[in-house]
Amino acid sequence: MRLLRRPDIDKLVGVRDTAGLAHALGDHELAVRIAAAKALDKLADPDSTDALLGALSDEDSRVRMHASSGLSLIAVHDATRLADPATVERLVAALEDPAWDVRAAVARTLGEIRDQRAFDPLVSHLDDPESYVRLAAVRALGELGDARAAQPVLTLFHRELDHATKATGYQWINTFAGAFDQLDQAALPTEARMIAAIWCERWDEVVGFGSAAVEQLHLMLSQAPYRSGCGMDHRNFFITNGERVRAAGDRRLVDADSVVRTLGRIGDPRSLTPLNDFRENRLFPCDEAALSQAIANCLDAGDRG
Repeated sequence: MRLLRRPDIDKLVGVRDTAGLAHALGDHELAVRIAAAKALDKLADPDSTDALLGALSDEDSRVRMHASSGLSLIAVHDATRLADPATVERLVAALEDPAWDVRAAVARTLGEIRDQRAFDPLVSHLDDPESYVRLAAVRALGELGDARAAQPVLTLFHRELDHATKATGYQWINTFAGAFDQLDQAALPTEARMIAAIWCERWDEVVGFGSAAVEQLHLMLSQAPYRSGCGMDHRNFFITNGERVRAAGDRRLVDADSVVRTLGRIGDPRSLTPLNDFRENRLFPCDEAALSQAIANCLDAGDRG
């Protein structure tokens, strides 16, 4: 009896044998399929697209996870390889996968493809039980660019803020702002435009919202020490294709001085406590003159009121 030779995944990776790895995805041995899917995930070779799509039906969630992740990376580099109607339908179906990491990766992929047939399924996953899937759906809806997403995304924004921790709240807010920023601004609710302006740091525009903006600015100021700790920036999430990869190393802190100056320009007495708290508890140097002026402006506004 002739025994089938076990595929040598390391050798196939070494010579970038995408076809061999794709064939290994159909192996009867689970460990081989997992290793092949993991390798194709890392290679993100567009020629493996069909094999990875097929692996979304594998019985093992680890194979499906690596397959969905690989497809997401392929979409970043060349979304056209996944843009045909049949592929979009398969990806939409995979949004119902029982594994949350598969659902999140598929949502990211659909965002890259920007096919409007994904709009309703992505909106439905704003109610996904897993937070990372909801985050991916928000991001994807921003990339689709359909302003109809604004209201359901805004509803989720308020729900998420109710239970976000201080260390993770910025991650969520930044993602929502990036999504709003990609939609048609003229069609957005005022609050969505304001959130985008604040968290995308368009300070002159923020001042135009006046006192309505101060609560979000207070939140931004409270998050300032945590931005780099989250390791996230809306510019990394919401630029397209190759630009996203090139920007992956961009890790900035909140521009706390600009937040302080903007609060000073608005001059709302409600900002006195947050500004004084920031002065006492900040974790890094700031523009003391700007901080003092902002506090003085808010005091003057209180006296006039």
